[in-house]
Amino acid sequence: MLIARTYAFLMPWKAVPGAATFGQVVDHFVDAYCGEHNRVSTAKETERLLRTVFIPLWGDRDFAGIGKRDVLNAV
Repeated sequence: MLIARTYAFLMPWKAVPGAATFGQVVDHFVDAYCGEHNRVSTAKETERLLRTVFIPLWGDRDFAGIGKRDVLNAV
């Protein structure tokens, strides 16, 4: 169980069967991780930032295809 949870955290795009887009990975991350491991206010803020800043940029992109340059350009 711990190995599966760690694997899902490190490689979330592989933890969601058939999901490969950034938007799908964000949905899984928010549902499976944020609520369980963060305070309510932190989970809400994390979800807000992901949905308002990063989903518009990369929502339909392949998660594994988002690289360092993409992240640097976004921040």
